Amino acid sequence: MDPNPFHFGSPVTGDRFGGRILELSTVLSCMENHINLVVLSPRRYGKTSLLEQAESVLRERQPLPAILHVNVLRCADLSELATKLVGQLYQVPGEFGCTPPLQPISSRGFQFLHSRPS
Repeated sequence: MDPNPFHFGSPVTGDRFGGRILELSTVLSCMENHINLVVLSPRRYGKTSLLEQAESVLRERQPLPAILHVNVLRCADLSELATKLVGQLYQVPGEFGCTPPLQPISSRGFQFLHSRPS
């Protein structure tokens, strides 16, 4: 019996990423043109692999784009979301990324998120 040629259990990129040319092209176009994109599918269908492959392709271009990669699944409120997003900015290389040293942003900087009328 031949071994399974497909990798599963963790995201794949590079040589292990196969197919999905149309989907990859769509994701790249949206990223390059600053268009919001929602990727929906059941678990284990390759959403993360698709997005990481697009990231990998973009990181080879010049000028290096700023790509913010944040998993916000466990953010319980807007304050946690803002903290996580800003925290990741410290690690973003590229044309619009932030490079240390940056001054930490206090929690008061996010008060506007809580003071907005509902």
